[in-house]
Amino acid sequence: MEFVFVVPREKLFPTFYPHGLVRFGTGEGRFDVEAFEDTLTRHGFFVERDYAEQTASLQQIIPYSVVSAQERILLMRRLDK
Repeated sequence: MEFVFVVPREKLFPTFYPHGLVRFGTGEGRFDVEAFEDTLTRHGFFVERDYAEQTASLQQIIPYSVVSAQERILLMRRLDK
């Protein structure tokens, strides 16, 4: 059994529900990083992966990193699974 970290979409994107496509930063149409981290801390929890993937009201938190060196960027491809 695999568990994933989720947050209710309405808590994570209160003004951008349901799509959640928001740029980080300050100003109009932006999502504050500190508010994001606070929301994760206050409202995040773990559930079984199958349940999370079938429940549209939950947003899985999947971290990504950008690695760059000398004008080159590391590319990672996600597997279908």
